[in-house]
Amino acid sequence: GVQTCALPIYDTKGYGFATDPQGNELFLHHSQIMDRSIRGLRKGQKVSVDVARGPKGYEGRNIRVLETRRPRS
Repeated sequence: GVQTCALPIYDTKGYGFATDPQGNELFLHHSQIMDRSIRGLRKGQKVSVDVARGPKGYEGRNIRVLETRRPRS
């Protein structure tokens, strides 16, 4: 389903978190971003993920970026 990145994913760290519409937190790792030209995600960016149960909670797999432009301020 569609998720919103709660924290950005940076190249240096390689992971971040997203929240689903119900407020559940999902762990996101850059290795799960399907488009290999995208190295990170911004806070507030919309993504589509497959949710799976990982060893430490829910995680996003097969991350697909839905918006690539910066939102206007």
